[in-house]
This record gives sequence, structure tokens and C-alpha cells, in this order.
Amino acid sequence: MFKNKILQSFLALLFGMCLFYGGKIQADYTITNYDVNVNLQQDGSADITQQITYNFKGTSRGVYYDQPLEKGVVATQPSIVVQENGQSIQLTPNQDGSNNSFQVIETDDALKLKLFHNTADTTTTYYYSYHVTNFVKNWQDTAELNWTIIGNKWNVPLNNVRLKFQLPSTNVADLKAWTRSESKATTSVSKEKGQVVVNLKQNPSASQVKTRLLFPTSVVSTNGLVVNQKHKQAAIKSEQAWLKDNTQTKKVSNRNNLIFKAGVFGLALVIILVWALYLLNHPVKKQKWPDVNPPHSYEIPPMSAPVAMSIYTDNVPDNNALGAYLLELAVKQKIAIEEFNTKRKDYQLTLLDASLANSEPMIDFLFNTVGDGKKVTLHELRKYGKTQRESKQMSHIYDKWKNQVEQEALSYDYLSKKSAGNFYLTIFLCGISCLLLLW
Repeated sequence: MFKNKILQSFLALLFGMCLFYGGKIQADYTITNYDVNVNLQQDGSADITQQITYNFKGTSRGVYYDQPLEKGVVATQPSIVVQENGQSIQLTPNQDGSNNSFQVIETDDALKLKLFHNTADTTTTYYYSYHVTNFVKNWQDTAELNWTIIGNKWNVPLNNVRLKFQLPSTNVADLKAWTRSESKATTSVSKEKGQVVVNLKQNPSASQVKTRLLFPTSVVSTNGLVVNQKHKQAAIKSEQAWLKDNTQTKKVSNRNNLIFKAGVFGLALVIILVWALYLLNHPVKKQKWPDVNPPHSYEIPPMSAPVAMSIYTDNVPDNNALGAYLLELAVKQKIAIEEFNTKRKDYQLTLLDASLANSEPMIDFLFNTVGDGKKVTLHELRKYGKTQRESKQMSHIYDKWKNQVEQEALSYDYLSKKSAGNFYLTIFLCGISCLLLLW
């Protein structure tokens, strides 16, 4: 029983930790590619095309699309195409929620769509195309595009993210770009091509990506959104301050993480060291295991029948052991067992050695408590245990007898509950230590 409890505790702990640390439940889809192309126009507007690839597991009736837009930016109704299994399907605007349709949800700060397309266990790519106005702002000293291109509404990570901004001019000498994101983003600026490309291997769920571009106002010379004040240096300082704060925050986070891991590592080593010292001071008893192929022996074991049974089964004595105990006493002619009532299939036990009741609590209980001092029948024993008080008394005597047999079995050194406990506790602690070291 002790072995089983230790083993069950160990497995339960491992299972619990896997859930906790590996416990982020996967959604029924993953996003394998997230691609956005922004083609700026001279009037400060932009044509936006976007493709998002989903890998669905199970059935899906469609998806949501939530694209943040800065204040004042206006988007046209999009054109949406779904591509799967080599086929392209044009979705149509419809408010009834029918298959292969979409709904536009009107908001001031985002383009929100609800798309209906039935699919199951497949890879599906959604293509979006729309036009936005008031996208670029012209200041006195610079043109600026400042856009949260990925919002925080995604409930799964976005993998293989690529964001491409194409200016309407090439050879843009004073083109600058910054990207704010929780995960590592690579921002590539090509002044010759008038192009900015942002790449992220993965953007975590519920985290946004914001990109700011600064370039000469001549690139968007016909832009009607004009602010009559300077802004370039303030924008640069803002990005530099964010970069500095973000770098400092990551340094502190990495340092705290390192300290935490060092503490966990130290704790694991302490656990291993303390237990190793304990085992050195409490060595496991060597078992008297027999040879692999021992010679046959027909001698009666030196221990009693219930003790031998307990050793053989490597467990506490049970009802069968109690029966063996009584049969052994009958063989030794200390008690007699005989059929008493053939109709009722009852048996009677007769005490032949009166001194046995003084040394064996079980015999004293059977003959002096249940029986008449000399004889007792199985019918009387069953009848005696019907009341709650008598049942508890029987359980107490039985448990006391089992404990006595178990202790005698342990004295032969064939069994070592302590050693077995130490062994499984060692496995338990080693498992905990390994988990801590690998964390």
C-alpha cells in the first residue's frame, strides 16, 4: 500500500506539472502565415492586401477579422476571397450569416468583419483587399505613418509574420522606420526601393505590433491631411525612449529570470544533497532474496502460515491469511475445526489448548467474546458482527492481528517497508529535482 501511494503521488505530481507548465490549451486552429502588403499612394491613402492562412482541426463555420485603424482613417468595404483545396471562393456581403458571406461591423477605430465559410480539417487562406484614406499625416518637417498593424485581439499566436510597406517613390533618402512588438521583430529599410519590411517568426497571442515610418513629405505631395507644425524630432525621441525602456525592461526581466532559475537550481541541488545524506545515514537493508534457481525444498517454513503468506505476496495479510492461521492451529491440534450443521453449512471451532487464549488476542476474541469459552461457530461469528459496536470491535481485533503478522514478516528481512518507501521516495525526489533543473 505504501509503495502504491508513493508511486501514485509521484505520477500525480508529474501529471499536474505538465498541465500547469504545458497547460496552454491549443485552439482548434493555428495561423501558419500572416502577410500584409501596404502600398502607399501620393495622396496619403493606401491599398492594403492581406492574406492569413489557417490550419483547422475539426469543423469551423468561419473566422473573425479585427484590423485596428488609427483615428480618422476610413476603410472601404473589403473584397474577400477564400482559397482551399486548390479552389478560390469569393465571399459576398450578406447580413443573414449564410455560407461564403461576410458581415461588416461598423466601428470608429477598426475594420471588423465576421466571415462565414464552412470547413473542416483543412488549410484555408483568407485574402483581404481594401483601400484606406487619411492614412498618412504630413507635418511641416516629415510625413508620418504610425499604425498598429496587428492588434491585440488574436487569441492564438501568429506565425511567419511579414509586413511590407511600399512607398510611391523610390530612392527615398530620408526614410526611417521603427517597430514596437513584444517578440523580436526585424525591420529592414530599403531607401533605394522606398520599402520597409518587418518580419516576426511569431507574434504571441493578444499582443500588438506597431510600425512608424518617417519620410519626406514630397513622397506624398498631394496628401490633404496636413498639420502645420514640426514633429520629426519628437517622433524620433519617442521611438528612442521606447527602445531604451524596452531594452531596460528586458534586461530586468532576464536578470530576474536568471535569479529565479538559479534559485530553483539551488533548491534542486539541496533536495538531492539532503536526501543523499539521509540515505547514507539510513542505508537500505539488504534483502535475503533466494538464488535465481534455488533447489526444491519441501520443508515447512520456519515462520507461521500467515507470515509466510504475507512474505510471499509482499503485502499485508488478508482474509486468506487468517484462514491459513486457523488451519495451522488445527494441524498443531491447538484447535479443532469440524462441520457443525450440514443444512446450514456451518462449522464449529473448538479450543483444545486453553493457554492459547491468553497469548493470542484473536483466539481470545473468537472463543471468549463471540463463543462460550470453548466453542464458537461461523454462524455465531456472522451474527455477532451485525451491530455497529460489535462490527467495530471485530475490525479492531482483525487490524491488530494483521499488524502483528506484518511486523513479524518484517523481522525476517524479506520485506522492508522502510527500504521500499525510501526507494520510491528517492524516485519521487529525483523526479522533482529533474523537473526543477530543467525548468
